[in-house]
Amino acid sequence: MSSQTLITSVHSNAINEFNRIKKKTKKHKDLEKKVIEAILRYIIENRYRPWMLTLRGMEKGIGLNYSKLRSLLLMLIKERILTRIPVGNTYLFSILNLSKALEKGYLRFSSEELSVILSLATPLNIRIKGTLLGDELLKSLPIFIQWPDVYDQISTVMEKIFERASSIRGVYGQMVYLSIPLYKTLLTEFEYPEEFTERFRKELKVEEPVEMERFVPLAYNIFIRETFFELDCKLSPSEDEILEALGRVFEKQLKLLIYFSDLLISEIQNKSPSEEFLNFRIRSEIAVLRFAITCLKLVNMNSRLIEEAEKKLEILKNLLRGEKKYDAI
Repeated sequence: MSSQTLITSVHSNAINEFNRIKKKTKKHKDLEKKVIEAILRYIIENRYRPWMLTLRGMEKGIGLNYSKLRSLLLMLIKERILTRIPVGNTYLFSILNLSKALEKGYLRFSSEELSVILSLATPLNIRIKGTLLGDELLKSLPIFIQWPDVYDQISTVMEKIFERASSIRGVYGQMVYLSIPLYKTLLTEFEYPEEFTERFRKELKVEEPVEMERFVPLAYNIFIRETFFELDCKLSPSEDEILEALGRVFEKQLKLLIYFSDLLISEIQNKSPSEEFLNFRIRSEIAVLRFAITCLKLVNMNSRLIEEAEKKLEILKNLLRGEKKYDAI
């Protein structure tokens, strides 16, 4: 089996032992789970190398017996954890629901491995014969969003204004006003060398041309847009002005993350989701909160807000250790 960041010697040993089994019984259930984990980790690890995610590619890459691999893949498809994407005369296997895999106990990650998972969540944006590859993992991350009530209040007021404006200027004006400026600031144009797309076509053995999405949405651009607004759309600001504006954006982002942390902490008090599913969410929250605190410290020492965020961070770390006793929020 080829060396993979997410596949450890424990997985390799489980695969070798599973290959030697002539007839699977109930006593092999834990071993099978470990092999399933290896399969899912392999798919995540190689999501930017789709030619390695065909049945034959996975047989070679994982080192698992063809019929046993096929049987487990079909089982995971039936459980709606994996999906098959038709490409030419073959299929690529891709994560459909990472949350479900965590809930069923098929996956568990360390904090370091979580960083790898999150870094691999960026869509690949490759299109073959109309099929877009690479955004399934991002869509299936166990990230839950519950917006504060103020969003509904803002939406209600905005709808009234847009309704009045549409009666004067037409509904088309509203669509353009909402969509065009956002897309112009969110999308980034990418140009990939021909040999890059040709590699995908050659490895997957398809006759159809492999196309890269020309315009790719980047969350990074949202921060640039927000900072530009904080600068009052000033076209030639000084570096100090940019740092001050960024500081205000980072403050607002951190306040939102504190709100999300409070929701998660409250949910943990009232529910008992599966351990690995919960750990993934807590680790994700910790990683984002840590980074947000560091960014704010670098540009704007709002000690009160940083102190509040660090208290939430400590609560989340305690929850990860299984400690549920902490001061009221």
